Amino acid sequence: MKVEPLRVSVESSANRRLKLTSAVVLILAVLVITASVPLLQAVSEAPTVEWSKIYREVQANSVIQTTDGGYTIVGVSAPKVVTEQSSWFSKYSLDYSNQTAVLVKTNSAGELEWEKSYGTEVFGYS
Repeated sequence: MKVEPLRVSVESSANRRLKLTSAVVLILAVLVITASVPLLQAVSEAPTVEWSKIYREVQANSVIQTTDGGYTIVGVSAPKVVTEQSSWFSKYSLDYSNQTAVLVKTNSAGELEWEKSYGTEVFGYS
């Protein structure tokens, strides 16, 4: 069976990046607004979720597939600060004055291989 290229269209958003790999796997990096962390999912053609990973407090700006089949995520990280707390919930915000540029490398299954943070002056670098 011949696999035809799949065309994907998504509403324009600064926090979404879609990529189609040669194995017809859709990689979706979405900023999860409530938790401020990226969710990386591999979805097969069916569509079924092959795997799903969340990587700490990293706001993903770009995701690309590497030559070894893994992925790199480029973004920023800022520490969480509790802004409101009760016995039922905690409300957080991010301390953008202490953010760093972050590079995350995963294998093809989304398992973290390494991550590196770079300084505190991130504007324009990720």
